[in-house]
Amino acid sequence: MVEVILDIYGKLGNAQVLRHRIEHASVLREDLIKRIRELGIALAVQPHFVITDWWVVNRVGADRARYVYPFKTLIDNGVMLGFSTDAPVEPLNPWETVYAAVTRGGCYEGIELCKYTENERVSVAGSLHYYTYGSAYLLREENELGRLEPGYLADFIIIDKDPLSISDKELRNIKIIETYVGGQRVHP
Repeated sequence: MVEVILDIYGKLGNAQVLRHRIEHASVLREDLIKRIRELGIALAVQPHFVITDWWVVNRVGADRARYVYPFKTLIDNGVMLGFSTDAPVEPLNPWETVYAAVTRGGCYEGIELCKYTENERVSVAGSLHYYTYGSAYLLREENELGRLEPGYLADFIIIDKDPLSISDKELRNIKIIETYVGGQRVHP
């Protein structure tokens, strides 16, 4: 399916100007990643699928498992990603998504896919970047959202732990203490 979409986007042209994107993009061979990069296509990906799609190796086979959710390869190839939860299908908790991107389910759940794709783990800092700035980019709002800098909307959260200084296992247990939208506290 990705191949068909890339053929269509290739015919349309101006992919970077029009900001074409693909949602999910779950199974990608190297040639497809190269075309995505060359066309300037952005991808909305859902890292939690790595955990809930525990059956994926049985579906695609061990030989093709390396093509499943290749987040780090996409990043290394300069493809713009935006992380999302895919709620309500997946948990709404963004820390579950960060946890899945960082661990790929191999550390604690024993997900078979991790055995074939452990090299596709994304760092905590990288996960936060693609969840914030990357998602803002996909929305064409990267000049207003996704960064804590002057001139950006002051949408942010206060959390109970520093995600950069805790163990991978603890990521999914981070709790939101306060939420701010436009600089105004909206929760609690």
